[in-house]
Amino acid sequence: MEKWSKWINLTKENLKKVPEESGIYKISYPKKINRLKGSDKDGILMIGMSSNLRKRINEFFLDVRKKGEPKSFYHSEGYRFWVLKLEEYFPIEKLRFKFMVIKNNKKTEKDELVKYQDRYLELPPLNNFGGR
Repeated sequence: MEKWSKWINLTKENLKKVPEESGIYKISYPKKINRLKGSDKDGILMIGMSSNLRKRINEFFLDVRKKGEPKSFYHSEGYRFWVLKLEEYFPIEKLRFKFMVIKNNKKTEKDELVKYQDRYLELPPLNNFGGR
């Protein structure tokens, strides 16, 4: 049965424990964030999917930690976090993630985005498409 991991602090050491398998992941800031409809108590900033969870979450981690004017980014939501200077509101050392390994490809990122959008009437702030 597919199930979500517990929330894990977004650190280099913790990323080594993430499986190199396909799945869905969420990045969050551990405070509630007000949405159009209610408050998201988990503070979800983005929902993503990858064929290699460890690699993809690490790409987000590397992008949000860049200093100065980097030449390239690996993760579009990591780029958005960096360019909008969201670290001022969501300190990197407080970010966390959770993941679910998906074996049968029946559950997708879109399913999670639709569920989120149905509940809060908007997407997580770093997701710019998906859902309905």
